[in-house]
Amino acid sequence: MASPRYVILVFLVAALGYSSAQESEDPIVTKLKINIIVCKNENPKCMQTCIFQKMGIINDKGRYIEKKAVDWMKIAVKKGTLDQNQASNITKACNRLNNKIVDGCKRGDEVQECLNKEISKFGVASPASVRTKMNERMKLKRAGVKV
Repeated sequence: MASPRYVILVFLVAALGYSSAQESEDPIVTKLKINIIVCKNENPKCMQTCIFQKMGIINDKGRYIEKKAVDWMKIAVKKGTLDQNQASNITKACNRLNNKIVDGCKRGDEVQECLNKEISKFGVASPASVRTKMNERMKLKRAGVKV
């Protein structure tokens, strides 16, 4: 299985950008990719926390913000990857993370593990299959094939 560090990011990129038949990339996916690159360069040891902070899912005090997570999940709902009840259940389940204090760097990993665990309960595509699909699309694009 894929490293848990990137599972939710792969899910979000796939859910937001690759379930759509649009020719141009969704601006939200572009923003997410930029956040990944910025955090990888700025703070590689705490990359997950950095990304979630830029997304607003973790605040500057290290607390999980369900409303922001719901906002991101709503985008996946629009794309048909999840339904509204599933998205709501996924984000609510992770509220329990705020019951314990952890090092800010570890909070991102905890949030990711929680979201990944909850997403998997709904049979959403595995990270490996999502990554395979993304790689296939990138190869086709490089070869000049419209996808």
